[in-house]
Amino acid sequence: MTDQDKLLLVRFITRMGMYIPERNKSNIISFVYGYEIGRNGECSFTKLLIEHMENKYSIPHSSASWIGQIHFYAEKKKSSWESTFRQISLEIIGSEENGGLNQEMQDTIKTWIHSLIGRIEAQGNPWFNQWWVDEWKTVVMTKKNWFKNMWTPQEFKIIQAITKEVSNNNVFMIVPKEPLLSLSEKFRHLEKQ
Repeated sequence: MTDQDKLLLVRFITRMGMYIPERNKSNIISFVYGYEIGRNGECSFTKLLIEHMENKYSIPHSSASWIGQIHFYAEKKKSSWESTFRQISLEIIGSEENGGLNQEMQDTIKTWIHSLIGRIEAQGNPWFNQWWVDEWKTVVMTKKNWFKNMWTPQEFKIIQAITKEVSNNNVFMIVPKEPLLSLSEKFRHLEKQ
């Protein structure tokens, strides 16, 4: 898998609406297979998915292929297939054994997270809803070194604090709750420096 393959997949994971008409299992599968076919076997992403699910999560490859492996793991962690696919894909793309993320890939992920933080507004935001929570839980991987290394220590500390609030379901009641609002404000202040 080349850096160009990884960059396209990072863009796909963070901005699926630009690549498929609706974010669902069938469209994601079609996109991945279509991309690999278009690359004439030069992109081995599904092979990496299968190996990752076998090696890291001990989920064997079966006749259901990587699709079934993702399904099994999604059920186990009580998550949607789509979110699990995106999370596992980022794990694979970001791992050092697969070459890690170059600056453009990091910038793509960081831009998406900046936009998520930008939706935390005192007056509310139409995109600050359960979709936002799912996005945060999918893309923000504070336990991964490659993710931590993308941020300044101050930014990462705020991202960890937001993640804690999301994990504790202390996110919103129509509009964001404190301390989420003050964490968002701190992050915006860092951007201006």
